[in-house]
Amino acid sequence: MQLALELEIVAARIVGHRTMVLATEKSPFVEYEIEITTPKGLVVCWKRFREFRILRHGLKRTSSGRLPSLPKRRWLCNLSTDTIAERKLMLNQFLSQLVANEALQWGIQIDATLAVLKRRRLSVDRKLLDSFTSTTLASPHWDLA
Repeated sequence: MQLALELEIVAARIVGHRTMVLATEKSPFVEYEIEITTPKGLVVCWKRFREFRILRHGLKRTSSGRLPSLPKRRWLCNLSTDTIAERKLMLNQFLSQLVANEALQWGIQIDATLAVLKRRRLSVDRKLLDSFTSTTLASPHWDLA
């Protein structure tokens, strides 16, 4: 499937979170609200912690350099205020370092027609982009004028 729009990532940061309960999931989980700055404006999407782990794993497979770390996975208390605050802090550091690293190429699929990309070349590894898709709602906000 061809994307209708690809935007460059200028900056990305975690600005919020929400706890979700889905009928298809055994337990509640946290989604993190990502605000992505592009040359056309802001794009906002929601991602689970595990999606950041998938992104890092994909980058580890395709990159030879050192990657920023993520918080440790927690089986208990992953919905606690302290855990969420720690994850938000470390996810912001993770995103800042990914954006600043000129050697890395990566992207976030926002919906079926929009992706935001950080790249040096004209294309990004489609497998890596596909590894960071989400089944959650996304809210793109940008000015295309």
